[in-house]
Formats: sequence, C-alpha cells, structure tokens
Amino acid sequence: MRALLMICSRLLCLTLVTLAGLPTCSAFADHYDVYLLAGQSNMDGRGTVSDLTDRQRKPNDDAIIYYRNLPTTSDGWQPLAPGFSIPPKHKEGLPSPTFGPEIGFAANMLKASPDTKLALIKGSNGGTNLRADWKPGNQDDIESQGPRYRDFIETIRLATDDLTKRGDTFTIRCLLWHQGESDSKTNSKKHQERLEELITRLREDVKVADLPAVVGEVYDNGKRDKVRAAIQAVGTNGDHTGFVSAEGLTTWDAGTHFDAASQLELGKRFADAVTRVVHKQATPDIELVSKQSTSRKSQPNVLFILADDLGYGDLGCYNPTSRIPTPNLDRLAQQGMRFTDAHSPCTVCTPTRYSLMTGQMAFRVPNGGRVFSGAGGPSLIAPDKLTLPKMLRDIGYSTACFGKWHIGLTFYDEAGEPIHDGSPESIQRIDFGRDIVGGPLDCGFDQFFGTACCPTTDWLYAYIDGKQIPVPPTSKLDKSKLPQHPYSNDNRIGYVAPDFDLEEVDMKFLEKSQRYLKEHVAKTPDQPFFLLHSAQAVHLPSFPGNAFKGKTDSGPHGDFIFELDWVVGELMKTLDELNLSDNTIVMFSSDNGPEVPTIYHMRKDYDHDGAHPWRGVKRDNWEGGHRVPFLVRWPGKVPANSTSTQLTSLTDVMATVAEITDVSLPNDAAEDSFSMLPAILDQDGGKPIRPYILQQGFRGKDSLAIRQGKWKLLNHKGSGGNNYDHPMLKQYELPSDVSDENGSLYDLEADPGETKNLILEAPEVAEQLRSQLEKSIQNGRSSPARTER
Repeated sequence: MRALLMICSRLLCLTLVTLAGLPTCSAFADHYDVYLLAGQSNMDGRGTVSDLTDRQRKPNDDAIIYYRNLPTTSDGWQPLAPGFSIPPKHKEGLPSPTFGPEIGFAANMLKASPDTKLALIKGSNGGTNLRADWKPGNQDDIESQGPRYRDFIETIRLATDDLTKRGDTFTIRCLLWHQGESDSKTNSKKHQERLEELITRLREDVKVADLPAVVGEVYDNGKRDKVRAAIQAVGTNGDHTGFVSAEGLTTWDAGTHFDAASQLELGKRFADAVTRVVHKQATPDIELVSKQSTSRKSQPNVLFILADDLGYGDLGCYNPTSRIPTPNLDRLAQQGMRFTDAHSPCTVCTPTRYSLMTGQMAFRVPNGGRVFSGAGGPSLIAPDKLTLPKMLRDIGYSTACFGKWHIGLTFYDEAGEPIHDGSPESIQRIDFGRDIVGGPLDCGFDQFFGTACCPTTDWLYAYIDGKQIPVPPTSKLDKSKLPQHPYSNDNRIGYVAPDFDLEEVDMKFLEKSQRYLKEHVAKTPDQPFFLLHSAQAVHLPSFPGNAFKGKTDSGPHGDFIFELDWVVGELMKTLDELNLSDNTIVMFSSDNGPEVPTIYHMRKDYDHDGAHPWRGVKRDNWEGGHRVPFLVRWPGKVPANSTSTQLTSLTDVMATVAEITDVSLPNDAAEDSFSMLPAILDQDGGKPIRPYILQQGFRGKDSLAIRQGKWKLLNHKGSGGNNYDHPMLKQYELPSDVSDENGSLYDLEADPGETKNLILEAPEVAEQLRSQLEKSIQNGRSSPARTER
C-alpha cells in the first residue's frame, strides 16, 4: 500500500509531522489524491483561456492546485481553474491568460471517480531541459541538483505541509511529466537514462517506492524523433509507468505549443493513462464499460485466422471452378456463415492489419498507407490507441498473437537510437539485446511469437518471441537452396537466423497456436481467450512445407493454399480436442486479394483464378483487390451453412466483438467499425447495417474509394495500385471510351466486373459519393458518434 502523508524536504527525507498547536485532523477534514505535475512549457501550459467555454473556466469544487513557478511564488492552495501558468513576458501575476493539461486532467479524473478530491502540485517551467535544469543529482548534495528539480521538491514539501496544517490527509498518486522540446538534440539513450533517473530519484525523495509516472510525448515537428522515442520507451517499459501520445494534437505556433483544444485533450489522455496505471481499471470515457456484470467463463473465446494474399476465388466454397481442394475451409463455411460482400480495408497488408486491430481506416493516421520492411517503423498503432486485444484484455481475456505482425515496430541500435529504416542495411544496425517497442505486447497481446514483417519476403528472416529476437540472423540468405519456380521470386536476399526455415514457417506458427491453446486450458480453463493466428500463407514466395509438396494438381501455389487449409483444419481439431469449439467464435479472412504473379501464372498454367469472379488483384481498388473470404462459426448462435450479403469490412470485427462481449466502445475508438452481430445471428432482417464502406488502395489517402449500395466510386485515376502496362497485367487492361481522370463510377449490380465507367452518365451519383467521402475524411470517422454512458 502506498505511503500516506510522507514527503521529503530538499535536504532530508522526513516523515510529515503534526505541527505544534495544530490538529492533525478535524471534523471537516478532506482526503486528497495528490498528483505531481512537472516538465516544461506544454505542462506549464500555453493554451489560451479565452478559447474555453464559460463552464470550462469555472473553478472546480473538487480539485485544488498548488502552483509555484519561480521567481513567481505560490499563493498556496487554490481552487483549480484556468490561469495557473506563466507564459513568456507575462508580468501581471495570476491568473494568467493561459492554462495547461490540468484542466482536462481533473475534469476526466473526477468524471471517472466523482467522489474523489484532487490536489495538484504543479511545478513546471518553459524552456527547461533534463541535462541541467531537472538533473536530480545527489540526494544529500543540493548543489549537484538542477534548479528546477530542487525547486520542485521544495514545492512538494511546501504544498504537503500546507495540507497537513489544514488537517487534511492525502495520498501521493502519480507523477505527470511532459518535457523534451529543449532536449531534441540529445540522443535517445541518454534522454531515456536521464528521464528514468529523474523518476527513480523522485520516488526516493517522496518516499513512495512504486510511485507511478506517466510521461507525455512532445509534438512531432519532424526534428524530435530521438527524444520522442526515448519518452515512449520510458512510458511503455514497466508496470508503474504510462505513456501519453501526442498523436492528433495541434499547436498554435510552429509545431511546439499545444492549443487550447489540444491542452484539454492532453489532460484527458493523462487521465486515461493514470487510470490504467494507478487504478488498473478502464475509464468510462476512454476505455470501455461493461454493460453488465458477466462472469469470465460465460464470455466466448475468439479465434481469428488471418490469411495473407488469399483471393476470393481461392476457396471452393466461394468459387465452384476452383482447382484447389480446400475441404477444411469449405467445412467451416458449412458449419457457420459465409459473407459474400466482405472487404479488406486496404488492398495491401500493413494498413489492413492496422484496421483490423483498431477498427479505424489506416489512412487517417500518419504513414497509414505505408507497407513496412526490414526494421521499419514505428508502429502505426499509437500507444494510447484502444485496440481489439486491449479491449478484450481489459475485461479479463487472455490474448495471444502468433504469426506475421507487419504493423510497424521500433528496433534500436547499440547507441539506443531508434532505427525506423526499411533497408537491408538496417538489419545490421539492430542491437538484438534491446527490447523491441511498439509490437504486439505493447498493443494489447499477452503473448507473441512471429515476425516483424512478411516472414519469407523480408530483409529480416528471424522470429520475435515477446519483445526480443532470441536467435538473431547470422548470415545472408542463400536462395540457391530454396525451390525455384515462378512463385519463388518474391523473397529478398536478407539476413537469416539459423533456426529460420523458410519452408516451414506456417508449421512453426501452428505449433505455437496449438501449444497456447493447450496450456491455456491446462492453466486457466475458466478464462476466455482471444487468439490471432496470422498466417504466412499464401503470400509469395509459395513455399509449401515438405509435407504438402505435390499434394494438389495446381503446382506450388496450389500446394501452399492446401497447406493453409490444413492449418485451419488442425486448429479446428485442437478446439474440438480441448472441448472449446462450442464456446469459441472462429473468424477467417484475408488481408487483401491475390498477388499479381500468382494470378498471372495460376490462370495461365492451371486455369485457376484466385480473384474469381472479380476484376483486379492485390493493390487495386477494383473488387479483386479487396473483396475477400470471410467465414464466421459460432455453434448454437450462427446458423450453419448460411450466407450473408451484408456489406462489411474487417474494420467491423472490433465493434462486432465489442457487442458480443458487452463492451461499450468510447467515441475515439473503432471510428470505422460497425457491429455485424445482427448479421451473424441472422437477425438483420435483410436490412443493410452499413450506410457505406471506404476502401484504401495502394497509395494510401491518394487512392480512396467509396461504396454505397450498388454504386462504387474510385476517387482516383486508374486502379489505385498496379500499373497495367506491366507485362503480367497488360492483357487484363480494359479499354474505355471514358476518361478516368476524375475517377471511375461503377454499378456493381448491373456490372459486377467493373467494365463500364458511368461517371459521365451519372454525375450526380458520383458527386454524392465524393461528398460523402470528403465528409468522412473531415469527420475522422464513418461510424456514427457514440454517446457517453
């Protein structure tokens, strides 16, 4: 239990004592949760008070503040209101015309815990650095301490003494820290060490050994990558630390000081992080609220199997003319529901995987059109972004991911600098003794084993276990030892670990998923689980395992698809053997359509069309690039051997699972997610759930499309991805008398093959769709705003 009523002076660590002649408590004494706010200008605050509403400007009855920013002395404890900030050249005293994150922080903390009283001790100052100003020095040597650190410790002593004199009691709950702009030229390792040293010493000086610390990220002006990486590393490594992202915040000046709206949002994010770290519970505003008390055992398990580059026409249950046997996936369709109008959010892997994990279209976030390679990063998922696994873990689920990640990571070099480089040379810079940041374990998964990017294509051929690569690469890949055929040309000559067999990757992933399921049942049988099995198959190169070579009459790629089907069958068998099937929702889909060489050679050599019956392939915004298989099985809930024509996207998985598990999503999560629960329960009455759907092509925000009912608008020139002058695609280019300079409009009911551009014949439809697309971009969401509960 945290120490109460304990603090140190700047000279000696002393337990607070009762002052002579003053009572230790009174009949009207209050108990306060104390939060320590420190840092530089964005903690001090440069938000303009005049931009606040009248309600936001009013003093808060349940929060007080002790502000000291030398040479300005404190007026003691005051009701919390905007104006406890000293902007440059301000000479008129307090209140000032500016405010910091304390306003939004207190409002959200009190909203989450209305019976709490807050006491904020604020000692921040603009333009200060960690190297000198905030240097903690030696505890028994004042001269070794930086002036700002020394003053802050004195401020804490004065403030807590005053509380004691008032007869109040208190608990020091957490440090809130926001600083770094003045240290932008410091290397990441040094800044991380200095920040960790400050937090450690502060814990000693206030005599709270496990005092939580939440650190805020500085604004990304393109010149602060090193300090931003250090702050994130401190905030995401440890049980008693939290991190607040600056993603989406705006500044009123040239990329440094947050404006009024962003200061309120910053405070809100601090409140959310504090609640997660200090109270170990979800806030009603940011995280999630259980609609009703439900025992863990009654919640269904969720197994999501994600294939890679598998086309709509690659499965027998979707394509009667398929040349490849897929008995296990066909059986899964018979046991559950087959969606015929399901779509990957993007036509390539990284953005789709981001959208599956967050319920948000990737084009809405920085670098959201990027496909990572090598040591590329950082993660597209902001540290404070609610994800599908975080959502489930927060309500008691065990969460695990085995397979391909490919949403971005941060590797570090020996100097502690983030690499964020997709080149082959980046692999040689990785310090394999350092933890990897931003991966699955930082995004809500309890366990992870897999690869950073495409397992058998990338520059890095090595397995990540948790946050490290236990067996690093030792040599360059020797392609002469691998199969040679038209489907084997997609792997780069990268660096390979001794234990990485490119032909048995999916067997390794299967082994890990099966072991997880067995150990889970043995150790925690009453706990629900969420397992994401993210396959390598059937991304090129097509390297089926030894047990599957020659198993079909459709060549190596046919064998590879057959192996994927077998893996699905083995996972279903494991669920059966462990008596998990009846209470496990199984979902199966693909991250986008089939690859160009795959389509070209499989059509030519084996008369198999993985995109059947659609136009386009991977990277294209035509249907073949993103209309994918989507199967759902939930015994006793989902009607067996059923079909749904609901228009849906993989972004919808998050809202669907949220409704299934009685979770209320906050407004700033799953912004493009609609619950398909009425559809999978066959209770939608044939009515559309989604008003429209967005699609993202290969070029990110520059290649967007929108579909509403039968109408589909490609708001870009061409396919949105592939160049159809390519030798493998030239024969599939369709001539048109209508220019696509202003986009393409298709009627999918009359023309499912997207052969006729109607943009000149139905300009009003095109304009309506374009307007809806622009509105969705501006609103930052396609799902309706959610009301607070």
